[in-house]
Amino acid sequence: MYKRTNIQYDIEQVKWEYDNLFFNTRYHPPNWYESKDGGTQLCLQSYTDDDNPYTNGCGSMSRFPDRTENGYHRLNPIFKGTIFETIIETYFRARFMTMVMHSTYSVHQDKTPRLHLAIDTHEDAYFFWPKHKEFIHIPSDGYLYEVDTTQPHTFVNAGPDRTHLVMVE
Repeated sequence: MYKRTNIQYDIEQVKWEYDNLFFNTRYHPPNWYESKDGGTQLCLQSYTDDDNPYTNGCGSMSRFPDRTENGYHRLNPIFKGTIFETIIETYFRARFMTMVMHSTYSVHQDKTPRLHLAIDTHEDAYFFWPKHKEFIHIPSDGYLYEVDTTQPHTFVNAGPDRTHLVMVE
């Protein structure tokens, strides 16, 4: 259900830039998208120049039936010149996804697999595929992980907040 790729980034640099990006006085942090399942999301790319390009790709794609995931390719301005610009240059619909402590997504399936880069995680944060009875934890080791989210799955966060960078190929 998942596979570690050969693509690795300096996780300390990733964490440093993530932690400092929104506290940098040159930038005003955008509003994060809050999901009903206990998570927050922030888009690194936008689909169009709408009112909030930082959230227009968050949540379920069913909200926008006329859009495709590869349409989310315009880099949002606060990520220009950061390590995230480099990481996502060949990926689409990149989002920071934070699961707040002690929360779970409903079981669902996505139309396409996802790539995950764990930024801030712990051993009590894991994916679960009920039909396959498979649990996995993605470590914060700088590697990108391919995750088959086309199968019914959920994400369980049984500890403190967890953040991944999630992308579509």
